[in-house]
Amino acid sequence: MIRDAGPTLTGTAVRARGTVAPQFLARHALSGPDAIPFAPATPREVKAFAALLGQGAVRPAGEGRYYLDLPRYRLVEEARTRRLVPIAIGLAVAGAALAMLFY
Repeated sequence: MIRDAGPTLTGTAVRARGTVAPQFLARHALSGPDAIPFAPATPREVKAFAALLGQGAVRPAGEGRYYLDLPRYRLVEEARTRRLVPIAIGLAVAGAALAMLFY
């Protein structure tokens, strides 16, 4: 579940994963007035862009221009981490148990 973004993020390092979000960060498209024209170039970008748009991390500003809603993007990434970390821990424990079984 993704909560409300709360206060604006200031004074923090910004990193983005994937192929789409870094393009918005590199061009400083982080608000409506700074929106950039964007069209995905590869099938991978099409899929990633659609996911970010659906999650509200990328927002349209009209006329084919978009911007990255950074607080929302952070919330989406935190939700992804909360979902994947327990899976990674489970796989690590299973791998260790398997290794001990054949020791």
